[in-house]
Amino acid sequence: MGAGLTRPLALLFFYEMLAAPINKTGDEPVFRGDGIRLYGLDAEIERKVQAKRDPAYEREIGKWIEKVVGEKINVEDLGESLKSGVILCKLVNAIKPDMIKSYSTRNIALAQMENIGLYLKACWKLGVPSGELFVTSDLYEKKNLPEVFQNIVSLARLAATLPSFNGPTFDLAPRARTRLSLIH
Repeated sequence: MGAGLTRPLALLFFYEMLAAPINKTGDEPVFRGDGIRLYGLDAEIERKVQAKRDPAYEREIGKWIEKVVGEKINVEDLGESLKSGVILCKLVNAIKPDMIKSYSTRNIALAQMENIGLYLKACWKLGVPSGELFVTSDLYEKKNLPEVFQNIVSLARLAATLPSFNGPTFDLAPRARTRLSLIH
């Protein structure tokens, strides 16, 4: 009889495991930066990405970009301000003139993603380490904005070392350095 009791208990435990929710995101919906609702593993990854974000630090990056480019941008939603790639192309050209010969100002997805690609190619040519480049969808679809901001900080560090650049420098506060080390 002892063996007969353990079998139903084992089956009951197995069925309870199957019935347990696999999604650890809880009952709260998780939305990506572009407004798409995420579930399961995608939702868990998005929560981790959102946890890496620091709005105050992002505003500092945005203000530095404004100073270098000489244009006002929405620093409260920096991802949206950079999404077209136009500001990024202007940023590279402000750091090293004529690095990007031409870019599109059209509000077409393909043209905007091409602008981001031009920016990334220019960063690579300037000497930004390939490990600090991001994928176009990280910015355009707002999938991984911390990687985008890390790239901009890397570009800022590199710009400070270029003799041709005499614009403002982006000073990394000790808190920010700690934050950056947590991103990677």
